[in-house]
Amino acid sequence: MRKNPINFWITLFASFGVLGIHLTFGKGAPIPALIKEIRVQGNQLTATNLILNTFNINEGEAYNAGRIQSGIRDLYNLGLFSDIKVGGDLEQDSITLLVRVKEFPILEELKFSGNKKIKNEEFEKFIDLKPGRVLKSEYLQRYKQKILNHYKGKGYLLAEVEIREFETKQAGKVVIEFVINEGKKVQVQKIYLSGNIKIKTKKVLKILETKEDRLWRSGDFKEDVFEKDLEKVVDFYKSQGYLEARIKDYHIEYSADKHSLSLHLEVHEGEQYFLGRWSWEGQQLFDQKKLDSFLLLKAEEVFDFSRFEITKHRIEELYREEGYLYIRLEDKLTYDKSHVHVQIKVNEGTPAYVNRIYIRGNDKTKEKVIRRELYIRPGEIYKQSLLQRSVREIYQLNFFKTVNPTMDPQEDGSIDIIFEVEEKSTGTISAGAGYSDRDKFVGTLNLSIPNFLGNGQRLKTDLEYGRRRTNFTVGFNEPWLWDTPTSAGFDIYYTQRHYDWINEIRRGGVVNVGRKLTWPDDYFSISGWYRIEQIESDRSIYTGSQDSINYRNGSLGVTLTRNNTDLPLFPNEGAILSYSPQIAGQALGGEINYHKHVVNLRWYFRTLWKLVFSVKSELGYVDGFKGNDKQDVERNVDLFWAGGTGYDGEIRGYPDRSLGWGKYLLTMTWDYRIPIVDQMMYVHVFGDAGKVWNDYRRADLTNLKKSIGFGGRFAIPMLGLIGADWGYGFDPLPNEEKPSGWNFHFQIGRDF
Repeated sequence: MRKNPINFWITLFASFGVLGIHLTFGKGAPIPALIKEIRVQGNQLTATNLILNTFNINEGEAYNAGRIQSGIRDLYNLGLFSDIKVGGDLEQDSITLLVRVKEFPILEELKFSGNKKIKNEEFEKFIDLKPGRVLKSEYLQRYKQKILNHYKGKGYLLAEVEIREFETKQAGKVVIEFVINEGKKVQVQKIYLSGNIKIKTKKVLKILETKEDRLWRSGDFKEDVFEKDLEKVVDFYKSQGYLEARIKDYHIEYSADKHSLSLHLEVHEGEQYFLGRWSWEGQQLFDQKKLDSFLLLKAEEVFDFSRFEITKHRIEELYREEGYLYIRLEDKLTYDKSHVHVQIKVNEGTPAYVNRIYIRGNDKTKEKVIRRELYIRPGEIYKQSLLQRSVREIYQLNFFKTVNPTMDPQEDGSIDIIFEVEEKSTGTISAGAGYSDRDKFVGTLNLSIPNFLGNGQRLKTDLEYGRRRTNFTVGFNEPWLWDTPTSAGFDIYYTQRHYDWINEIRRGGVVNVGRKLTWPDDYFSISGWYRIEQIESDRSIYTGSQDSINYRNGSLGVTLTRNNTDLPLFPNEGAILSYSPQIAGQALGGEINYHKHVVNLRWYFRTLWKLVFSVKSELGYVDGFKGNDKQDVERNVDLFWAGGTGYDGEIRGYPDRSLGWGKYLLTMTWDYRIPIVDQMMYVHVFGDAGKVWNDYRRADLTNLKKSIGFGGRFAIPMLGLIGADWGYGFDPLPNEEKPSGWNFHFQIGRDF
């Protein structure tokens, strides 16, 4: 039975930044001696044992105010409670402590509403609130401001955000909703420029990404874009020789309804400078003449500061190519009236050797598959070009999304190189059905593993069955036979086609061996192959005469290729040039003697942003060796076919193989590619032209079959590369008078 109970509360509080204990006792109350019991109240989600263990006060201990203060502080440090109070019931020589906590709520679900212009996924990139997260008011206010800033950056200066909190069925858990009122974008009505005397206002405003609102363009004001524009103005002036130029002042003037604004910029131009003398100091590896050859500025020219910076970068790259990673250039600019004299002090340092090379991120691909592609090696002097080439070769494997090399300097001046790779889904397995005008209904089963067991080997199995086409293929390729840059592989196939112009069955196989070359340069490779197949072909439905053949074809060929594209799929720059001669005949197990030659060119050019322009051309020629051979070749189905998306003559806008066959082939294509999702989804516009002939003397390059069109390519994990093109043929098909018109082409496994 309690005697003379006295209630008191102990509260941890902060006053002027000093923590202390506030004790409230009854008048004349004695200080208790022992703690009889400790109780916890208010915890709905936090375990009682966690609270007691953190409080670190045990029953039966002597009462100590300092220990209680420390226990409360430790509980606050858990980050789970917004308020903590410790009180108790005091008896004669003992006390029962009561620890009352108020928990922060726990997030059960995060919602966004009212956002039409910006998707939820975009917010989730910078709002890391996940279910189960402890919610503090300062967190929510911080994320609210981030949302507002994000809208400001996109021109929505009038956006508003309200935070709403909803309780759930489970005590202590809440749903948070950011209610967004996006408002309208603020438009730039007028941009005023002052202080410019030597450069016209129109010329300065032209470089700004921020534009005045006009009928033909948007005048959206974006704060982050405008800040970059201010830097662009200064950089532009410096490129014109005004090295002292700066933004003297600027301010933004809003309209009464804040739906539009005017920008006022004041610039200080300063003097225009020209290059005077340029001198070097401290160089030993290269002489002055060599360094001068890298200059982008000449004496008495306008001192373009951007070209000055590029020149220094080129010199640094020159030294890094020789292993001088620690090169430092100290520039000293001396002003003399309207001239600038430049003195560059070269601190060369010493060459850096490659110590170790690490590969990270390759969970599936074996390390040796990557290492054998490297041009830079441990123990050698570092070369910038070899590092860049190594990155390119790893990308060419087509197993990785990203390849990021980093360098770790060592105490002895050498470096470790770390290649961080991110693997992508390379294998594809799919089953389904499709429909096209050419093939009608087709069922498909595909298994392709380009990185079999992580060894870099390629294994594929294709099965297609339809009303007009049946195809079965099994193949395997080893890119590094016996750990040498020698490839070897085979394919076995059966193909049956039933089209309006031909019925054809092919069954056979091909074996191939290839090798990477180092001459004329190391972008070259060569491969040889032998093919044996049985061919049954009936073209009488197209020619109107008896035109059926059944023969065995044996051929031997070589392909010489130079490929310096930057990426294996969807290249941005570089070219692929190949020449493939082949011979066929009785000596090779066939029945028809002939020779065939094909030249292919693909050339890619990076233009604005990530837009890529490419040109493609194919030249082909096939003929017999002598009189009887030539007659046989004219009936041979190994002639060139044109039209559609056939592998011989791609001329979209016409049905596949609808433009006939011949001994001579020419096709030309231009293509402009636009990325939607980089390395995954693209749209493009294109133009094709080409034709086939049986007699080169009748070839008329002004009378090619032409088309234009548009389409897309989609690299879909587990499905592979899928393409769809719509082409409009301007010319009629054989024996027809009206243009071919629009034709749809569905493709699998082919890029641009």
